[in-house]
Amino acid sequence: MSSETASGSTSPSRGASRFREVVFPRISGRSAELEREFEAARVRGYAAGHAEGMRMAAEAAALIREEAQLERETQRLSVERRLSSTLVALEEAALALAERERAVIAPAQRTLEALAIELAEAVLGAALADPEIAARAALQRALSQVDPAEVREVRLHPDDLALLQENGVSPEGVTVVPDAALAPGDALVLVPDGSIDARVASAFERARAALGELT
Repeated sequence: MSSETASGSTSPSRGASRFREVVFPRISGRSAELEREFEAARVRGYAAGHAEGMRMAAEAAALIREEAQLERETQRLSVERRLSSTLVALEEAALALAERERAVIAPAQRTLEALAIELAEAVLGAALADPEIAARAALQRALSQVDPAEVREVRLHPDDLALLQENGVSPEGVTVVPDAALAPGDALVLVPDGSIDARVASAFERARAALGELT
């Protein structure tokens, strides 16, 4: 009995050594201040990060706008270059077409002009086949090219002058004399500064020369 009691009993000193008092640290005023500083730093860091993020976003947006504007400008310049090239090509094509038209039309035009002069010569020749008509036409043609007051003398073929005198045609204030060097239907007008060639053949020669200069 005494032995069981001796073996099952626990010594107070041994039990006390198993359990120790747990001590919880108290938050002092210094720790609370550190907590506040940490929170303030966190808020500042968040604000700074947010501001930096906004700045970077704004820079990225500005860069995108610049790139878009640059692309639009590049496209505009490309369109202008293509348009300019197209206009130049059209102008060159128009000039080439006009040149080809002139090359084709010019000979035909010269032929038509020559035929027109020949036709006029034929018509006039038929009209001047009548001696009286030829004589009157010669005098009228001579006086129509200059002011009668400036005419010193009109020269006609002798036959033309005779026909005019027979028919009572005598221009007032104008001296008309025969000139055998002239052909029937021709006239020569003397003025203070020289003479005016009113011959039919000379008129057609001048017409041909003028057309030649135009073509």
